[in-house]
Parts: sequence; structure tokens; C-alpha cells
Amino acid sequence: MGRRGHRRFSVKFYELGEGVKTDYEEAARWYRRSIGQGETRSATRLGAILFEGKGLGRDLQEAVKLWTWAADREDAYAQFDLAGMYLAGTGVHRDLVKAYSLFTSAGKTLDVSKPLSELSSKMSQDELAKLQ
Repeated sequence: MGRRGHRRFSVKFYELGEGVKTDYEEAARWYRRSIGQGETRSATRLGAILFEGKGLGRDLQEAVKLWTWAADREDAYAQFDLAGMYLAGTGVHRDLVKAYSLFTSAGKTLDVSKPLSELSSKMSQDELAKLQ
């Protein structure tokens, strides 16, 4: 396991409280260091902590920023989480076309058949036409 992999493995101990006391501030500090080195998965995890409000308070704007950064770098989990925000209109303006596009991108790695099916049934003909 390389240095980055080891750091990512270690920081999850702080987030999950495995072998050490759960410390979201310490986890966030390590995740931010990893993000500075281009680690998209760290941005996805920190975005989840901020979205859920674990230990640091809920910060939807920062979660969107982190997930957007990671999604732009092809992180499927960030694409999936960000799609959910656009679908619900949580922290962003509701945009079903953007949600569909992000779910589709995440689908290169993850099984998104259920959310895509549910989403397409909610979309208008105009919104579906924008996907073409």
C-alpha cells in the first residue's frame, strides 16, 4: 500500500472510530491534506461528513464544492452523491437533467439503474429531450 493509500486507510479510523476515538475534526484535517494531493475519494468522504453534519456541523455548500471537484475528476461516488443533491434540490437548485447526467456518469462504475429509472419517470418531455 502506497503512502496515499496508507493515509486514506488511517484517516478512516478517525472517521469511524476504529481503534481510536471518533474525531471528525482530525479526519477532516487529514482528508483536506489528501485532497491537496489530488485524492478524489478523500473529497467524497469529507463531503459526506459535511453533508451529514457529523461532528463539524452541516455545510451543504462545502459538500457540493467537494463533490463537484471529485465528480469532475471522474469519482463515481461523488457523481452519485451530487446527483442526489440535484435530484432533491438539497444545497443546489433542483435540476433533473444535471442529476440524470451525473447518475449516468456514475453508472460507468456503479449500478445506477434504479435511480435512473425512477428519475426518468419524473422528468418532463422537455427535460428528456435535453439529454439527447
